[in-house]
Amino acid sequence: MSSTRVGPRRVWHASLAFGVAVIVAACAGVSEVSPDEIPSLAQQVERDPSNGEVVARYAAALYAADRCDSAMTVARSAQQLRPDVALGSLVLGQCYEQAEQFDSAIGVYEAFLTAHGDARGSAAIQARVMLAQRENSRRVARQAIQ
Repeated sequence: MSSTRVGPRRVWHASLAFGVAVIVAACAGVSEVSPDEIPSLAQQVERDPSNGEVVARYAAALYAADRCDSAMTVARSAQQLRPDVALGSLVLGQCYEQAEQFDSAIGVYEAFLTAHGDARGSAAIQARVMLAQRENSRRVARQAIQ
């Protein structure tokens, strides 16, 4: 009998991604998003591809499933359909953060805040800006001492 061994870092990362997706969705005014919703959301998007809120929720579910490549593509669509819905920008920015592209993440967040600073979810975006700046500072500091 063979078994696939998953390292503790991978398990921690997957748990963190799901937890962050839940928090992000709550802060953006969306009910909890789960990877289990992906098939249902995909069908909803197929039926109504112009519904920006459903597209954003689909992006969040993909992010929660640790599928950032797909989540980023869907989040960009959500941003085009409903630029005032924070969830698309949150998903896109967090995928950039996950890839340690903090300047890109901060750019996405700040663009949303500039255009829609009073929109629902703005507080979550502001928090992500601070977290991305902190992580970027840590990365720069680590590089400086190596």
